[in-house]
Amino acid sequence: MTRMIRKNDQFLLKLQIPDRLSDLFVRAFIFDETMTLAGFSPKNLTHKQNGLYYDISQQATTIGNYTVQYIVYNDAGYTDISKKYASVDEDVFVFDFDQNILTAVQGIPTNPLLTVDSRLDNLGLIPDKLDTSVFSSGKTEIMDTVNNNTDDSDGRAV
Repeated sequence: MTRMIRKNDQFLLKLQIPDRLSDLFVRAFIFDETMTLAGFSPKNLTHKQNGLYYDISQQATTIGNYTVQYIVYNDAGYTDISKKYASVDEDVFVFDFDQNILTAVQGIPTNPLLTVDSRLDNLGLIPDKLDTSVFSSGKTEIMDTVNNNTDDSDGRAV
């Protein structure tokens, strides 16, 4: 699943070590859409607590898709890759927050619509008037079918 970050928000990098070890060293490599290492990469993650390593020092300034690869090392020199922990990667999408999108989304009703609702008028989803001729012609056809398929002698269906 792709994680989404708004442009100019902090680019949160985090990795949870399953057995909560705190004596490891985690480095995140950030690749852009062309799989080129981003200019601010790699980032060394800091141990927070209970095996959670993180970094929030980078701001997401460029829109696009990124792949973050986390590698766990046994040493502070980042030379001895841990054989116990697999390399993990995640997809991140940095998007530009558009005020027009927010306005449109806020206009969408969140409660059930039981009748014609003025909030949907601009979307053109509910017609102004119901075409009752469709129903009246359908009713006539059904009644003709029922009447033509009855036995005149006792009034029951044939």
